[in-house]
Amino acid sequence: MTFVPLAHGLLHPGYGLRREDADAAFPLAPDACLLMGHAWQVPTSLDKTMVDRLNDALICVSDRYVYSKTFSSEIQEYVDQYGGSSRYGVNAFMPIGLKMPMARQFLRAHFGLEG
Repeated sequence: MTFVPLAHGLLHPGYGLRREDADAAFPLAPDACLLMGHAWQVPTSLDKTMVDRLNDALICVSDRYVYSKTFSSEIQEYVDQYGGSSRYGVNAFMPIGLKMPMARQFLRAHFGLEG
């Protein structure tokens, strides 16, 4: 998952690898995560709040599966509600620049009014 750390501590996912202000995180094990980039000054260990924020961001961009070492009803509920809710080009990660649709075009396509 790629993300941009926001000023209030949340992680905004889906920015890709070409942005200097974006980092990439890849879960390796229940107690380890690989972080690539330099936008986020992350400590060597995370508190529960930051782990929850990483999990939330990962769940929103998950395509199919979310794995957990143990069963957690809290994570299950979050996956059921938000899993896969960020869809490239539909409601998130819209291209920036000349290819960016106008708000009117986006809304018409989103509500099926094109064509």
